[in-house]
Amino acid sequence: MILHGGKTYCTASIISSRYLLTAAHCVVIRGLTTDKIKAAVGRNKSANLLPIHELLYVNGIFVHPNFNPTKYDSDIAILELTEPLSWSDTIRP
Repeated sequence: MILHGGKTYCTASIISSRYLLTAAHCVVIRGLTTDKIKAAVGRNKSANLLPIHELLYVNGIFVHPNFNPTKYDSDIAILELTEPLSWSDTIRP
């Protein structure tokens, strides 16, 4: 989950220990930058009762160069975490 000011904005998928995949509109349209968001991992949308196991800072945001906010074409972005995730039963790609 992508958090800003304690509020959940979007979900993301873990693709490696340092990178998450999300929608570009989640970060671009809301004007989110690395100093404004954190990634809460270990909890998923269908199981909101699970506690957040890790709350990590985002070091980089890489938006697809062809993202079109009007048509939502190429609506993907990669978030780079400041430190690697620790794998567990609830945190894995």
